[in-house]
Amino acid sequence: MNIFEVEGKMAKTITVRIDDSTYNIFKLAAAGQKRTISNYLEYATLNYTMNPILRENPYRITFIL
Repeated sequence: MNIFEVEGKMAKTITVRIDDSTYNIFKLAAAGQKRTISNYLEYATLNYTMNPILRENPYRITFIL
């Protein structure tokens, strides 16, 4: 349970349309962390949103693909 979940509440479902190359990036990243794609997207989104260093300067991260 993360800090925003309330005990007894159902998780919400969202739909995201992405192209194949973006999907493959997410799929590889999720596999690299032994996560499902949906869990990786939740983790990465919360991490980006809640991390003030990333919000202030998103160009500090270098992706290696």
